[in-house]
Amino acid sequence: MNDKMAAVNFVVYFCCSWKEVLFLYHNKLERWYYMNKENELNYYEKIRDWSFDKFQIESRTLTNWNLFKLIKKYSTKDSKILDLGTGGGEKLLKYFPKVTEILGTDFSKEMIETANKNLLKSRRKNISFRIMDNLKMDVPNEYFDIVVARNTVINPKQIFKCLKKGGYLYMA
Repeated sequence: MNDKMAAVNFVVYFCCSWKEVLFLYHNKLERWYYMNKENELNYYEKIRDWSFDKFQIESRTLTNWNLFKLIKKYSTKDSKILDLGTGGGEKLLKYFPKVTEILGTDFSKEMIETANKNLLKSRRKNISFRIMDNLKMDVPNEYFDIVVARNTVINPKQIFKCLKKGGYLYMA
């Protein structure tokens, strides 16, 4: 393990019921089926305006901590945060703290369009959204203080590259 890897703080967030696990497992299987980029883009076009509100998800916390409280605790007003797999940006806009910069990324053009619409409604500042493939990240090296990856595929080596020494990685 090199110095960069040793300096990264890992936190894995588990907060789900068996119903959520089954839903997420089904969703991942469906996404796996659409691995071809053209098919995956068609898949996202089909679900472009979906919302978790449509599902009756029961949630139970298995730990005594909360992902969003931890992000607030370990960020400062000068922090730069990368949110991988931001979707429509709803959770980022609602729960992430006010910091110097937040970049939310998603593979889906349609989800980023939704995120930008949500951003306009929220009137939050220092937040941007853009399309990015998490397996081919194109962000600056050692730039982000915090990287959040929720329900998305990641490339750990690329996250290490973009995370500052002593930075935090939160996975949910």
